[in-house]
Amino acid sequence: MPAMRILLLSLLLAACPTNRPEGGDDYEGDEPGECADGADNDQDGDYDCDDEDCASAPDCTADDDDVADDDDTAPDDDDTTPDDDDTAPDDDDAADDDDASPVGAFIYAHTATTLYEVDPEPPYTATSLGNFSGQNILSQGVTDIGVDLLGTMWGVGFFEIYEVNPNNGALTERQFDLSFGEMNAMTVLADGSVLAGAQNRLYSVDAVTGQATVLQTLTGYNFAGDMVGLPDGLLYMLMCVGTTPPCATTVVAMDLDDLSFWEVGPTGHGDMYGVAYHNGNGLIYGFTGSGELLLIDPATGIGTSVSTGGPQWWGATTNPARWSG
Repeated sequence: MPAMRILLLSLLLAACPTNRPEGGDDYEGDEPGECADGADNDQDGDYDCDDEDCASAPDCTADDDDVADDDDTAPDDDDTTPDDDDTAPDDDDAADDDDASPVGAFIYAHTATTLYEVDPEPPYTATSLGNFSGQNILSQGVTDIGVDLLGTMWGVGFFEIYEVNPNNGALTERQFDLSFGEMNAMTVLADGSVLAGAQNRLYSVDAVTGQATVLQTLTGYNFAGDMVGLPDGLLYMLMCVGTTPPCATTVVAMDLDDLSFWEVGPTGHGDMYGVAYHNGNGLIYGFTGSGELLLIDPATGIGTSVSTGGPQWWGATTNPARWSG
């Protein structure tokens, strides 16, 4: 090749850009944030998670909890799969699972036939949400309810366990067992565990199947109508002492770590069938069969009346899905 042509070719090659610009990145993702900055940093035609250099980058392998589809290999937060890797309940919509507050009331209460939302602040207004429907033909009424961490409501009858629609009171039966023997208490703990009570027995309830398993027998006591688990790790139960309901109601506490229990003290009121807790003010609420609402001191068990003239309460529940609210 003539020397002049070689020289011209060399000059042209020197002027042409290479695959990676001078002073540019060696590969996409070699600097923090490059796999999510929307730029083709190594100028190879691919960028961010579409560039094979970013295949193992955290931005491309885990949920970034934003408001759009992150197209990664972890369960996608923009579909109907369960919550991927954060602590917020999954709202199963087309946006990020952290985009909405948990739904539902802070406190629910009910009669044998009707579900209510109760305002935890004076004047403690009770608003009807709907009549229970879909009960087992042998049911004598819904005796208590509970709400889990995702806002799913559960209910019990004397021999039944239901899933409850909190918007209208519609029931779906999950378990029926005559051996329950007048199940009349239910609650959901801060860790999501579902508990139920019947006579002197405390049950653990499988939140998928509704299957109930005895956890503890409370000799000398019978459930008067309800219980509530508090963030302090204790379970507070409304109990009859040496008798069955209706009765003068006594508060009995249980350490959920070892299932030991002890008597806190009498409430000073009878026929208390519902109990709930509100984290916003730290108060325990008691609901009686005569339509009375009381505030209960967890240190002594004493109940103080704050509202009268309500319906004939059969149960109540805290909504732990709202404890961050």
